[in-house]
Amino acid sequence: NLRAAVDACAEAAGHEWATQLQSTLLRAASFGKCFLDAYPASAFLQMCMTLRVLNAVRHPSVGMPLTLAEYKALGIDALIERLLHRHQHGLALKLNEFLKRKT
Repeated sequence: NLRAAVDACAEAAGHEWATQLQSTLLRAASFGKCFLDAYPASAFLQMCMTLRVLNAVRHPSVGMPLTLAEYKALGIDALIERLLHRHQHGLALKLNEFLKRKT
């Protein structure tokens, strides 16, 4: 089932820490969804946005090694709050802008 394979590749990218492997898995998912007529791109795009957020907070200068499950349980509001407590105001603002949230 191609739809399940595309979903599995996108989800696997979310659980991967290595950015190169994330990219490979997302490219595989993107390639597979080209062959599906009515594949909703929203889940794929959401995972791409989630990975950008996770990779930003995992950066050594920030030092928040969050997993996908932790991020989903925590929520973006609590993540922004934690960034502010760590004096990462610039990153918190950029995440708000990237996710098109109101400050």
